[in-house]
Amino acid sequence: MKLLKHRLIPAAAALVLVFAAIITSCPDKASALVTDEDIRAMEERIKSTSEKIKEYQAKIENLRRNISSTVSLKNTIDAQIKAMQDNIDDTETLINTYETVISSLSEDIKSKETEYNNKYSEFLRLMRVYHEDNTANYLDMILNSGSLIEFLTQYERIGSLLNYEETLMQELNLETVDIKGMKNDLVGKREAAESLRLQQEARKAELVKKLEDTQTLIDQYNKDQSVALRTLEETQKLDSELDAQLTKLLKQLEEQNRNKYVGGLFLWPVDADLSRLSSKFGSRVVWNKPDYHLGIDIVHAQYQNIYGRNIYAANDGKVVTATNHSSYGNYILLDHGGGYATIYAHCSRLLVKSGDTVKRGQVIARIGSTGMSTGNHLHFEVRINGKAVNPLDGYISYPSNLIIG
Repeated sequence: MKLLKHRLIPAAAALVLVFAAIITSCPDKASALVTDEDIRAMEERIKSTSEKIKEYQAKIENLRRNISSTVSLKNTIDAQIKAMQDNIDDTETLINTYETVISSLSEDIKSKETEYNNKYSEFLRLMRVYHEDNTANYLDMILNSGSLIEFLTQYERIGSLLNYEETLMQELNLETVDIKGMKNDLVGKREAAESLRLQQEARKAELVKKLEDTQTLIDQYNKDQSVALRTLEETQKLDSELDAQLTKLLKQLEEQNRNKYVGGLFLWPVDADLSRLSSKFGSRVVWNKPDYHLGIDIVHAQYQNIYGRNIYAANDGKVVTATNHSSYGNYILLDHGGGYATIYAHCSRLLVKSGDTVKRGQVIARIGSTGMSTGNHLHFEVRINGKAVNPLDGYISYPSNLIIG
């Protein structure tokens, strides 16, 4: 009977350790990465932006019925397009978040199931040991006990183990419920991610259609001479005001900083296949009216759609301005020291902000047609001491096959 006594005590201790380990198993990794509150916050942001898109649409329809300024209409359309792009970006982030959570949750479930199965097998083994050794009847326990106290002590131990076995089984059931809950959560998140993917495809299709409709609208207005002339006058006024502001700002920066130019020719700010100038620097005639173009307009050599293509920093520098303007649309002003600066206008997206330091060749924006633009292109300027100069006059390294016109 002493053998039973010595083996029951280690068995009980082992069972305590086994199930203590089950209860304190590793936490859910997914919850450590992102919470349900984080996901809900992203979903609310997407919902809020969707409402803004509807509001912009109502405003656009009203402006088209009572058009007094094509600039106001175009700026409202640009704002709506930006909101649509923001929704696409946020949805993509949310999809990626779900994928991260799903991957982490799948690993957690797999780990929990493996741990559960291993410990449950160990539990069964220990129970078998206990029941195999617990073959003596109560008469044997009385006859082999040195005293009544020893008998009662052994009887109490056996009863305690039986009670503990019941407790442990309850804990196992709780673990089973926990794993089932995790699996249900996983199914729900997979369904949510798939729903988002479908929504994302629809949003992208809506954006493409909006861009096409916007281009059609611009083309229609350009065919109406009275509208086109009014738009030209409005745009020239806005450009002149911005030119004066930028000239003053850049002169002030030069006086304050006194930094040397970083050196070298400016890099061609787009990919090499964008090797055509749809409009060159300097004097030009628009609708039989004189106009002065402060930069160069870069498009694809074969006039292919270049919406969303990369725009690169022409040299090392600091972002002075990254904002929106009624005429220039989304634009960036980079200071390269020594009075040298570059401007990138009509961008669909700005990827840097004021105060950022950028490196030569860094992607800083995406090509678009924001502001008073007749199509997707990059309006690129070089300024020396605030004054716009022709980039092709020895300031930039341009493609050897550059087409002008």
